[in-house]
Amino acid sequence: MYRYFLAFLFLIFSFSVNNLNAQGFPEAWAGIWKGEMTNHNVKGKQSQFPMELHILPTDSAHVWTWRLVYHPNDRPKDARNYQLVLKDKAAGHYVIDEKNGILLDAYYIDERLISNFSIGNNEIMSVQYLKKKKLITEMVATTVNPLNITGGTSEEVPDVSSYLIDGFFRGELKKSKK
Repeated sequence: MYRYFLAFLFLIFSFSVNNLNAQGFPEAWAGIWKGEMTNHNVKGKQSQFPMELHILPTDSAHVWTWRLVYHPNDRPKDARNYQLVLKDKAAGHYVIDEKNGILLDAYYIDERLISNFSIGNNEIMSVQYLKKKKLITEMVATTVNPLNITGGTSEEVPDVSSYLIDGFFRGELKKSKK
């Protein structure tokens, strides 16, 4: 599970910016963000470690540097050099290009950057937003296979699937002066 946790953190934290208000996304968020990521499950807080997100303009008007740096307590520092690419401003559609063939779609809706993707048997829903000068990222990890399928007794009562929640992740980042 730890391997999947780190894998989806790489992907998820690719999205660690949001609320970039409609006129200023992502320009208003250029800079280096630093803070802590905390992992919770039903037993409570499981881990916490420092992380960074560097969002910087490039020579292209529609491409931004999207550099994730994380410092897990039991592992060496790791940096991922991704790019944020504008696909369709009117639709709020962006893509995180991980530069390895992985492209993650994200949508800027109501001052939030929202993405949903799966890695192996885990599905991740990620929402990022700005709150009191902090960049907040919240992620819910579930299984891709339903835990329960209920209902389905008629056209008025369709099948409804529910999923095992593996964890809740929350990061709080502050804009760094350096």
